[in-house]
Amino acid sequence: MNSSAPPPPLPDRATARACLVANLLVLPGLGTRLAGKPGAFAQMALALLGFVALMGWSLRSALLWAIEGRWNGNAPPWSWIGLLGLALSLAAWGWGLASGLKFLREAKQARHLPHAAAEG
Repeated sequence: MNSSAPPPPLPDRATARACLVANLLVLPGLGTRLAGKPGAFAQMALALLGFVALMGWSLRSALLWAIEGRWNGNAPPWSWIGLLGLALSLAAWGWGLASGLKFLREAKQARHLPHAAAEG
């Protein structure tokens, strides 16, 4: 006996499109979670870590700029945090894009499955 849960049903086109939009415009991983697919929480964690790192760098740099009264053009020593945040955010967004496109392909396949079964 297999104790694992059955895979979620294949999405219809509208649901797959909504999941793609959620992954791209709201939060990477949200659409994956709505589709019931694995990896959603990892996508969300990656996106949130990237956001926090990028915002931390931005706020710290803005505070330094406000204190000094000018931007001296030199990169602060914590610039790697901003770059890491940007990289994590882009990776999460790319992963969300790949997941959303996969949902669209699955929806297209699901739409064609009844026709293939009727012909066979």
